[in-house]
Amino acid sequence: MYCRKCGFEVSEEADFCPNCGSPIQPPAASVPPATRPRRRRPPRPQYAGWWMRWLGYSIIDGLVVAGIALVLSLVLWMMFYASNESPTAEEENTFTAFVALFAYAAGFVYFWVSNSIGRSVGKLILGLRVVMKDTGEAPGAARGFLRTFGYAVSTVPLLLGFLWAAWDKDRQAWHDKMAGTVVVSTAQKRALPVEKAEALARAEGRPPPAEPLPAEQSKREARPARTRHRLETGAQRIKRRRSKASTQAGAGVPEERLHEDAAQEPPAQIPQGSAATPAAATQPREPVCPNCGYHDGGDRTSCPHCGMPLTRP
Repeated sequence: MYCRKCGFEVSEEADFCPNCGSPIQPPAASVPPATRPRRRRPPRPQYAGWWMRWLGYSIIDGLVVAGIALVLSLVLWMMFYASNESPTAEEENTFTAFVALFAYAAGFVYFWVSNSIGRSVGKLILGLRVVMKDTGEAPGAARGFLRTFGYAVSTVPLLLGFLWAAWDKDRQAWHDKMAGTVVVSTAQKRALPVEKAEALARAEGRPPPAEPLPAEQSKREARPARTRHRLETGAQRIKRRRSKASTQAGAGVPEERLHEDAAQEPPAQIPQGSAATPAAATQPREPVCPNCGYHDGGDRTSCPHCGMPLTRP
């Protein structure tokens, strides 16, 4: 058992330290206080605005679907006229209806695939993504088909289903409510709070962000070891060495190791601007034993009491 103040070894029955006189108190067992688990509110992602959704769907994706339909129509018409040199008007009308139906089917497949993976060309350009409201994952093929079919339901009453996302609290249109999806924004220009960052990571399929770093240590603890040694006075250094030597001796550290540790420690230096007088700073100081604090005025290299090598501070 050791004294908490000076590190001197004392008996278990002692109430006071024989070296410094401080009271000896057994270490109290730390019992964490009973705390009630805090209920955490589920994070709410950053929903995409109505104008961004309308721009991505009607303008960008509309141009992409129109380009796909145009290319497919040209290919089909070229194949039709290559096989029929002089088609009749009835055949042309029938083939025109077939081309229109095929172009509509191509557009449906395009939106089905984009809704299944949560990304289309317009959403990719604008930084948007379709995810499930409850899990934050991609909708999948079944939910993507249901959301694509819901476009027709949202279009029938004068586009009211699309306009519904402008005032809905979750920014859901009618086809979003049918499929249980939401459209979130993934284009962030600044740091987000922890809850929004976790929701965004879950929406993009990434692992959640790491826990915040602990609080910064105090300036004295953050200083290098050599700087702390230089700021110590002679008395503080002797006291620290005594405590270290007593603790290591009680732990069974060999005496040779103690001598090596004492010899490796840097000598104390007087910092600039200290209160020491110029005479005291220029005069050579006596060697001090790091173990017992013995001051020697001669030329000895080791302490006559404990054998510890003497170093000049």
